Amino acid sequence: MTQFFKWKMIGCAAVIFIAGAISGSAFGVYQSKKDIFAAPHKNELALRIRTRLQSRLDLTEEQMLKIDPVIEMAAANLSAVRMDTMQDMGKVFEHSYAQISMLLTPAQRAELERMQRERQWKIQQTMGRSRDARSHGGPDQS
Repeated sequence: MTQFFKWKMIGCAAVIFIAGAISGSAFGVYQSKKDIFAAPHKNELALRIRTRLQSRLDLTEEQMLKIDPVIEMAAANLSAVRMDTMQDMGKVFEHSYAQISMLLTPAQRAELERMQRERQWKIQQTMGRSRDARSHGGPDQS
């Protein structure tokens, strides 16, 4: 193996490594932009539970007919728990922001209020409640 060939192989390996690093970074950024807090819709959650149970337990049609109401109730209960948790978290943020706000300058307070609006807008997007926010394309920038 000649010296030139060795360097050519090292160069090719370095280019492949760099291309992989760039691709991995781009994919990581894409994945991080996804909303990790977005919950599946109640029907989607029920379908996931049903599919997993059916495939792992090899359930019969008769068993599935009996299990389906339980799955539907579980999915509804999980959705309700998630909504309650989101509301509780919102109260914690509001209380914390109120305390923090008293310690800030007027400019910092304005920025904190903007941050609150952004957080609320993201929650509305996640929960699928705000058709107006979607049509405006983002939180109020005032």
